[in-house]
Amino acid sequence: MQIKKHAGIIFILLAVFFAFSPSLQNNFTNWDDESHLLDNPAVLSLAPNNFIQIFTQMVNNTYIPLTTLSFAVEYHFFKFNPFVYHLDNLILHLWITFLVFGLAQRLGLNLYAALAAALLFGIHPMHVESVAWVTERKDVLYGLFYLLAINSYLDYKKNNQRKIYFLSIFFCLLSILAKPMALSLPLILLLCDWFGQRQFTKSLFIEKIPYVLIVVPVALITFILNTHASERSFVEGVMIWFWSLTFYIQKFIFPYPLVPLYSLPKPVVFSNWPYLLSALTVVITTSTAIFSRKNRWVIFAFGFYFFSIFFLLRFDESKDISLVADRFMYLPSIGYCLLWGWGLGKIDLSFPRKRESLTRVFRSPIEAFGDGKKLLQFGFIGLYLFLGFQTFNQCKVWKDGLTLWSVVIEHFQDIPLAYYNRGKAYEYEKQPKEALIDYTQAIKLRPDYAEAYTNRGGIYQEEHRYELAQADLNKALSINPNFDKALNNRGIIYNNIRSYDLAIVDFTKAIAINPSFDRAYNNRGLSLFYLKSYERALLDFNQAILLNPTYADAYFNRANLHKTMGNNSLSLDDYAKTLAFNPQNLKAYLNRANLYGAMGEYDLAIADYNTLLKFDPNSGEGHNNRGVVYQAKGEYQLALADFKRSLAINPRFSPAYANLGNIYTETEDFDQAIESYTKALAIENESATLYYRRAIAFIGQKDYTKALEDALKAKSLGYPDMDIFVVKLEKMMVGVGKDSLPKTSP
Repeated sequence: MQIKKHAGIIFILLAVFFAFSPSLQNNFTNWDDESHLLDNPAVLSLAPNNFIQIFTQMVNNTYIPLTTLSFAVEYHFFKFNPFVYHLDNLILHLWITFLVFGLAQRLGLNLYAALAAALLFGIHPMHVESVAWVTERKDVLYGLFYLLAINSYLDYKKNNQRKIYFLSIFFCLLSILAKPMALSLPLILLLCDWFGQRQFTKSLFIEKIPYVLIVVPVALITFILNTHASERSFVEGVMIWFWSLTFYIQKFIFPYPLVPLYSLPKPVVFSNWPYLLSALTVVITTSTAIFSRKNRWVIFAFGFYFFSIFFLLRFDESKDISLVADRFMYLPSIGYCLLWGWGLGKIDLSFPRKRESLTRVFRSPIEAFGDGKKLLQFGFIGLYLFLGFQTFNQCKVWKDGLTLWSVVIEHFQDIPLAYYNRGKAYEYEKQPKEALIDYTQAIKLRPDYAEAYTNRGGIYQEEHRYELAQADLNKALSINPNFDKALNNRGIIYNNIRSYDLAIVDFTKAIAINPSFDRAYNNRGLSLFYLKSYERALLDFNQAILLNPTYADAYFNRANLHKTMGNNSLSLDDYAKTLAFNPQNLKAYLNRANLYGAMGEYDLAIADYNTLLKFDPNSGEGHNNRGVVYQAKGEYQLALADFKRSLAINPRFSPAYANLGNIYTETEDFDQAIESYTKALAIENESATLYYRRAIAFIGQKDYTKALEDALKAKSLGYPDMDIFVVKLEKMMVGVGKDSLPKTSP
């Protein structure tokens, strides 16, 4: 029997793993993965001080410190590798599937019935959302400890060992720290007591007091933070409540289509068929419960579902919160899975023992299906295969944000949040036109959507359409004057149009609203940097980095500030940190290479230019600046090649023409030098330096008249020490002091 048990469990776990295997190829999504993980500074360190932040932080108004801690452990070892997070979710789901099997056996199901129940739970497509969505680590983590608490409690009741009772309480604590949905645990334990036919004595209720004291405070905080006044009438609220109650039963029985976000059926009237169907489902469910009231398994299944889903049932829709969601059915479905296993356990579905009988079944399907038992066998196998196939495909819905929200929009075209989030996904994929279309549609569906106005304004800003951007941000702030992101984005516009004082006002307001707004500190630091208020800028960059130790842009801006202030070693340290957190920051490579060049560290400079040009071979500035370093090293052919490559990329890049002229002057190819300087002046005709350098080239040609013209022009444009230069040049024109003029320097 033990061999069959182990073989059955292994088979189930392998089947579940295969059904969910596409999730291992998924990326993160732009639905709460940012706030829970990618943009959550609490996950970036396992230092003791960081534990305080983890256990005092609310994420999206929900207290889930254990979930955040699990992310922090993964980040410590694997950074933001999505495979690891998805794999861990799947491992937790496999563990829970095993615990469902254990619960089934503890409640009295035989081996095959327990395996059938666990398999149904393991591969049911309604559970994809809880497993394939990284953010829903909450579900699989709280579910794990929830079931450990139940199984430990049942073991305690069987063996009367107090240490197991306290272990169950400990698992209860871990469960509520992973997700507030563990609030239902004391009710489920009472349901298990009823199922085990225990008398409801005073001591039985006293046993549950520690569980209640653990779960209620956390759940109450979450409830208070997320409660809102209903905008529906009492009758509408009741219809919505019954619709949401029966929604999960309907989807569990027929899990298609499964969508990450559902739209409330409208209008909310009894004649609308979804509400008629929900009423019919309530009647059927209630009748079944009454008819089967003596069957403890039926009552247990309905009770398990109702008690664990009750706290998630709502009376109206919210603009930003799911009214119903597949993930809400993750643990509440266990009762129905156990009922399914019990039902199958009442049917003899064993396959033929004799080899010839089994051969006959597969040789003659018609003959096999003529046997009702065989028909049931193949029917149940087909059902499991169908569910596994659905799960396999449903995992692909969570591939990334773009795929996810496209699926939602395919089924529901009236959800503003779906268009808004797909717009964000398009932005991430560098498709601003598509993002604009989606943000506009979100605004059309919800005219007071401040977030959509803000993001659309951000795209206009990137396209330098500042009037449209400012109009959208002003609209967002008229809707929500305390919207910190809109203030920050409007400040960025002011920075771009060099209205730095106005920018500082907006950034300061954003910081007052959200003191942890690292980007606002960084952006205000930029404003102060542009105003040459270097010490204040440094304070802001430091604060941004303190709030977000992996903030690459803040390190980059602080590096530039240190460079400007002459703190080269500090600047180099910050460029290194910039590239550690964002190896794709090409400007950091360029600026650090420029700094190395200025410091005479030519080989280090060339190494950075090489890296830059590996990422971006068409960086005209990169080729030009590397050419300057080659020139400083005396490697003129390499320098010439870089300057010419720079001009092939951008024929109007005057510094490359100027640098060509410098090399030609140094190598006394004055005709080429004059031609290069002339081309540079055609682009930049008010450059005193270029006129001065061309004057030197004309001197090399002994064309003193043109040299004097350029020298006088350079003098009029403010080139230093030109009075002495002009006097010496005039002497040269009459044959005196021909060697007294400098050549030039690159």
